[in-house]
Amino acid sequence: MTWYRSPPLLLRLTLSALFLFGCYNWYSTSIYYAALGSDFLQDYVAGHQLRHGQTIYGESMSQAARSILGFPGFENFHPPFLALPFALVSFLPYHQAVLLLNILSLLAYLGIVILLVRELQIPRALLWYLLPPLLFWHPFLEVIALGQTSLLIALMIVGGWILLRRSYSFWGGACLGAACMMKLFPGLLLVYLLSSRNWRACIGWLLVVIFWGLLTLLCVGPADMLRYVSDIAPRDAQFWSMFPANASLRGFILPLISSGRWTTPIVDLGTLAPVLVSAFQAIFGLCIVTWMFLGTSCRRGDDASFAILVVASVLLSPLAWTHNLVLLLLPLMLMLKARLVSSSHSALPLIVALALFSLPTYELLRNLQAAQLAVKLSPLYFLLTRGGFAGLIIVFFWLYRSHKASAPLEVRGVTGLS
Repeated sequence: MTWYRSPPLLLRLTLSALFLFGCYNWYSTSIYYAALGSDFLQDYVAGHQLRHGQTIYGESMSQAARSILGFPGFENFHPPFLALPFALVSFLPYHQAVLLLNILSLLAYLGIVILLVRELQIPRALLWYLLPPLLFWHPFLEVIALGQTSLLIALMIVGGWILLRRSYSFWGGACLGAACMMKLFPGLLLVYLLSSRNWRACIGWLLVVIFWGLLTLLCVGPADMLRYVSDIAPRDAQFWSMFPANASLRGFILPLISSGRWTTPIVDLGTLAPVLVSAFQAIFGLCIVTWMFLGTSCRRGDDASFAILVVASVLLSPLAWTHNLVLLLLPLMLMLKARLVSSSHSALPLIVALALFSLPTYELLRNLQAAQLAVKLSPLYFLLTRGGFAGLIIVFFWLYRSHKASAPLEVRGVTGLS
């Protein structure tokens, strides 16, 4: 398989033009959505409120958005830890702040792909074929449109993984700790550090979490932190977990067994449904943790185990949106690496997963509701919006089967996925 090593000049020019057009599309998307109230508005206003000693939660956020920006915002549902870096960002005018975050996201995106190609020793010529199409990947465009931090989190995870592979354990753990503080659910990766008995990495993770947590407690205050844990986070999960675009395990099961505002269930179990789903999530998570500690996966440098935990962290999160799927860049590149190393690995799971992740879920949802002529989706129509969840399941089981069937490949003195 050497067809990609020397792309002809005409193809290079075409791919270069596609890359430039992708950059233009990134810029136009950034400018267009900067004039709208996106998810970025929550963090920006929270940072502004923090600088002025005000609460970062509650209905006052909408009033603050109107007074600062001239258009109404909405309640902040993001963790209080994000308010600290956004307090600095909020010194910039809103439109410039949006553009700054999207520039950082673009650089992080390109950097992640280049770092993965280099670390996994994937032929660099493949960058010609990877970078231009990836600029049009739907999860990436959703990160840009919403002003989300998912690509910065993905960079922390990939950076931590590379540092761990190169035996910079403390700094690798510190990167994973930073990813956890930005959106909490990557905290599942601590299981990898503990199961591999990488205590230096655990110390790095713990120090970042403690320092960032204490600094947040000092700046935000205990009242807002307690309010997030006791009210904001549970209410957010309860309200949005049944939204059809939620790609998490909870988002798939709960709408099928409980009546909600967006979908009609197959069977309505009432108040028993959330309890059953929570129990199933707990069992699934416990099985993964047990497998990590008791199985053969606990050795250091096991890329497949690390990638499985990345996928599991998204599945187990109460809410998993399309922009969260950029965290799957590492598992997807491991699948590509396996295909390049051995033709026994089919390319079909990778292609299908990429296609499912690329579905424009929100546009599909609107069209299905219009076709059904109803506000609520029937179970059949609901399943048609499950592309993200289906892709996560495909990647998860591919990694699990590959881990069981394949022997580790030696890469730069550390074990990798064959």
